[in-house]
Amino acid sequence: MKNKIKVFIFIFILLNLINSQLTPESPTLTVKELLYVNGSNTFFVYPTVSNSQLCLVYIPFQIVSTQYQLSNILISPSNSSETNYISDDGRERSITYTNNHPPGVFNSTLSVTENGISYTFAFSVHCLEVNYNNLKYQVINTGIYYYSLAFTVKFDLFDPSYNVTLRFEGNTAQYYMGNNQYFVSFLINNPTFFTPDSNGNIVVRFKTPDSYYSISLKSPFKSSNDHAKLKPYMSFSSIPSLMELSDYTTTNNYFYTNTSLISKSYPEPYLISSQNGSFTYLNVLSVDPLQTATFNLFYYSLTNLLFNVFSYTADKTALSFIDPNLTLDQIADGYTEILFSFSSIEYPYMIQIGSPLVSFRYPFGVTQSSGTNPSFSFPIINQGSRKVALFLSLFVNNGADKNLKFEPTVIRTIEEVPKSYILYSNYNYKYKVGSEIKSLDTVEKLDSIQLSNFNYETGLKNIRFYHNDLKVTNNRVSNKMYITLENYPIGKEIKVTFIYSDYRANEKKDTVYSTYNATSKQFEFEFIVPKNIKTGDVSYTISLDSLGSYSYHSFALSSAYQLRVAESKNIDFIGPLVSDLKILKSPNENKILYVLEITDSSNGFKQGYLLVRGTIDIAERNITINPSNLYAGNIFKGGYFVELPFDSPCNSQLFEIVYAYFEDTEGYSTEYDVLKSNIKNPFYLLDQVSLKIGSICDGTTSNNGKNFPAQLVYLSKLPNLTFSAKEESRTLLFNYTTSHQNGISSYYLPKVYLANTKNRYLSSTETVILNSNLTHTTFSSKIVLPLLFEPNSRVSIYGVLSRSGVTAGFTPKSIDDKGFISVINFQVNPQPVITGSSKLSSTGLGGLWIYGSSLDLATIIQIQYTDEVNGIFKSISPTSNKPTAIYFEKIKPTTKPINIIVGIDSSTLGDPYTINPIVFDYMEQANTNTSLCRGTPLCGGPDQGECLSTGCKCISPWTSDDCMSRVIQVPPPNANETTPSTNITIGEETTFTSIVSIVGIKELDIESKEVNRYIFDQWEYREIFNDSYISRYSYSSSIKKDSEQVSNITVTLDWYKVESNIHFADEEIHIMPSTIKYTIKITSYPFSTKLNTLQLIMKASIQTNSKNSCSNKKFGESIRDNSDYIKLQVDNHSFYGRFVKRCIIDDTKISTLTNTILDSSMNDTLSNDHQTSQSYIGININQFTDNVVIDPDFSILLDSNSVGSSCRDNSGLTKSQLAGIIQTGCIFY
Repeated sequence: MKNKIKVFIFIFILLNLINSQLTPESPTLTVKELLYVNGSNTFFVYPTVSNSQLCLVYIPFQIVSTQYQLSNILISPSNSSETNYISDDGRERSITYTNNHPPGVFNSTLSVTENGISYTFAFSVHCLEVNYNNLKYQVINTGIYYYSLAFTVKFDLFDPSYNVTLRFEGNTAQYYMGNNQYFVSFLINNPTFFTPDSNGNIVVRFKTPDSYYSISLKSPFKSSNDHAKLKPYMSFSSIPSLMELSDYTTTNNYFYTNTSLISKSYPEPYLISSQNGSFTYLNVLSVDPLQTATFNLFYYSLTNLLFNVFSYTADKTALSFIDPNLTLDQIADGYTEILFSFSSIEYPYMIQIGSPLVSFRYPFGVTQSSGTNPSFSFPIINQGSRKVALFLSLFVNNGADKNLKFEPTVIRTIEEVPKSYILYSNYNYKYKVGSEIKSLDTVEKLDSIQLSNFNYETGLKNIRFYHNDLKVTNNRVSNKMYITLENYPIGKEIKVTFIYSDYRANEKKDTVYSTYNATSKQFEFEFIVPKNIKTGDVSYTISLDSLGSYSYHSFALSSAYQLRVAESKNIDFIGPLVSDLKILKSPNENKILYVLEITDSSNGFKQGYLLVRGTIDIAERNITINPSNLYAGNIFKGGYFVELPFDSPCNSQLFEIVYAYFEDTEGYSTEYDVLKSNIKNPFYLLDQVSLKIGSICDGTTSNNGKNFPAQLVYLSKLPNLTFSAKEESRTLLFNYTTSHQNGISSYYLPKVYLANTKNRYLSSTETVILNSNLTHTTFSSKIVLPLLFEPNSRVSIYGVLSRSGVTAGFTPKSIDDKGFISVINFQVNPQPVITGSSKLSSTGLGGLWIYGSSLDLATIIQIQYTDEVNGIFKSISPTSNKPTAIYFEKIKPTTKPINIIVGIDSSTLGDPYTINPIVFDYMEQANTNTSLCRGTPLCGGPDQGECLSTGCKCISPWTSDDCMSRVIQVPPPNANETTPSTNITIGEETTFTSIVSIVGIKELDIESKEVNRYIFDQWEYREIFNDSYISRYSYSSSIKKDSEQVSNITVTLDWYKVESNIHFADEEIHIMPSTIKYTIKITSYPFSTKLNTLQLIMKASIQTNSKNSCSNKKFGESIRDNSDYIKLQVDNHSFYGRFVKRCIIDDTKISTLTNTILDSSMNDTLSNDHQTSQSYIGININQFTDNVVIDPDFSILLDSNSVGSSCRDNSGLTKSQLAGIIQTGCIFY
């Protein structure tokens, strides 16, 4: 019986299975409205703008089929409908219904055809009319926000769901905050704000369908009786471009400007600095040179609210424009090359191309250039229907020096169907767009905080700060913010944006995200207040959702909730400025020398670069400037020295600075671009200073070579690649050889570019020379591809510069025509890869987000804390793991970098991603352990030095390891034109003379035994330059082995006239005035074995003519400076030698070195009597490849205590008698 039942069940299942196969299940169709989600097919809509009764209806729909591809989609009656998103299998689509409806009810249907079957979705739209005659308002608050007049206003008539754009007069920004409340801000460039009514109020109004609706605001501006000092700056032109307004006594001045006849698109005057209570503003005077225009500047005055402080009229200038000769070369296999040329191009060009738009300057696009007849061509990959915006930006000249105009020209447009629709999930995580971190909280209407129990108007209960009434003079402040919100969902983040500078020209803000503290029931934020910002309340905005619909603005909150800056004596809101510039031709060398005085009085210079363009070859050469180029002064005001080498033989031409960028330690920048109107011009202090210099070549190339570009004679074939998370798998090396009868430039290196089917463009990040001769040069260029970069990309090469000054470039077509392959293919395997991260706090607060792609595939997630002894990678479990973001709630507090790796398994682990934490409370603390400090009293006492954990930190002008010595400032010594030795003599009746010289070089084996010795007897001398910071001279000689030259040595002497801080081997070295610094450069040396080293020998001495004197010397170690020192002393005068125990090998690697006293091994009788102290010092140099540079320097110091009377017998010195300076380091190139 049981068997019969089993057979019956089996037959029943089988019949059902067969029946299901013979009779397919009916397909189902889902139509989901994504915007209103009101559970019905009726939509109530208000007019979109205040000046119209028309309702702009915008309804997105999502259509999903279970079985078949969707085909025809129709909406009736006629409308504007667009398919935004189609899934890969065609079963999912999104569309939007858009239409303009007058007041009334309109019925519509949406029809979808699936597998020949039609489905209909009916819906109705109600356009509601608004009566503005009965509208009443209440102004909640008024204030200054982002250099704008801002206010919040609440109306009593609108439906709470009604979000209308109020058409205010003037340039405004606004958003709806819910509950009939609006936030509105006006840029302060409207004269209405500076002409209040009889009650002192400002009246603004918006347009309605029939008239205007007015709102009266209390003026937030503060009047002033200041009268500015005005100074125009010409900036290399006869037309003023910037106006400086100084001697204001308050930061509460707000300005506006107007111009007649032209539109104004540049910022208002902005605060740049303060000194001794006087504030300085800068204003751009950029008017259109094609029109006559009058420029006026106004600000509040105590006696006249509308006070005109400046008026300027610019006459129009006639300019000539060049029309490019444009042609299109349609390539058969799916891409187009844009071809064009110009009869002349005196000034730089810029091409904007791609999707997204990317800007390229030289050498992109240049296929041939000889200064006056450049030709351009670049590829447009045209596979599929895509929109590509191309713009060519040029400067043209009518013969005047700088009467130029920026003229964008649309080259070509190819239409593309955009895929802009994105289906969001309800997950709460962050993602990265460009450099901005955004939150996905509440992107969907379903995720709105309106659906929670939180009440926006009453929910904010408290705000407090860990530190307040801050003092930020030259000092950053680590701080915390605490916010209490009633009934706010604790799983949702809050974003706070602090606005430290609200001027459009130099805006500075910082965004931080919350961490919820369940114990205190508060949202906590960690942030650092920048140094040298202005006093008063710091503006901030609390954003509760990513749409910005629910935000609290600090100006609208009570005084108890304000973050206040109580003291800031040195306001600095502008980047570094160039206060002096000298452009020199180096004697006897093919180099241009740039000597810049860079000033950033409060924050200090951090980094910058110049682009220098040749007028013949039009090549733009990049010159980097950073503190390592500082030769005198400090980062607040210092001299910087950089070089621009050029080829020999070459073509003589002019070199011009066409772009400059400088940045300070707080991120404020200045920028000069010959293609733009410069709002923050770093050169604005240099009236009528030329940025050009001519080069006269030592050798001139053949004229025949000036008529044609270099040729491509070889391009390596790339293998088919398979991408992984490892960067090395996505690193492409392009090896190629070019030739020209005059040779190829070794000082300007070409670039390789890739263009793919989605019109994304990449350029190589590094190019090196593999080999070169008189006519041929082989280059290798490296490109690291993003993991999702599309295959079937095209290769271009641009910027091959011949020594005759002709640029060559090779498009994909020209590469193919030469028989090489311009297409690269690769396979992409989806693997987890990290591309970015959120900020990491050194306290661990806030956890850590990492961003990337395919992160949800990662089964291995490991972290390495570099401050741990073992330093191993160990597993860490994420709190949340999504495809593009992973969140770790708990990260161990650390001040050192951490590394994170992810992978599917051990064979697919990617490269470690390094994250540097933001360190809070970073100030160096006073030391309670005084074992490393010297002197009696300790460190010279509180007026001379401070005892820290690393030893004595001296207060200028005190120096040495016990802060008991001072530099003696003396006039610069006369240069010795025979040898690089320096004789410094001080005193009249009793004299002290110090001499320092270079003796020679030894090659030592692994046991430190001498293998070779070289003594220098002939030097070539030349003077380089002499300015207010230093005097510089140079000596050069040869190192000969068996009468054959094997290396060169160059010694540059710098006599420092001012106190300076220089950077060496990632450390800062302090140099006092009247210091002589030797920069010793040795070129590539043929070591006898790979284990041998070099030893540079120097001799230092000090002596006196006093017969009643004493002397001694000592060699030791300084922990604070990580250095060795030698001290030579006669009576109360001395040398103190510091030998830094760090060096840089071959440009990039920082290594250690040692220093040795050689007095017993030099076979030389040293005079060390009571009048003289002498010593030989050996600087031990590890092996290097290209060259080594060493930097010792010497000064005479006056000690607080002399050597005792018994020192005639050569007795030892006490610790308090150390003095002098020798600072030594090495750089290997």
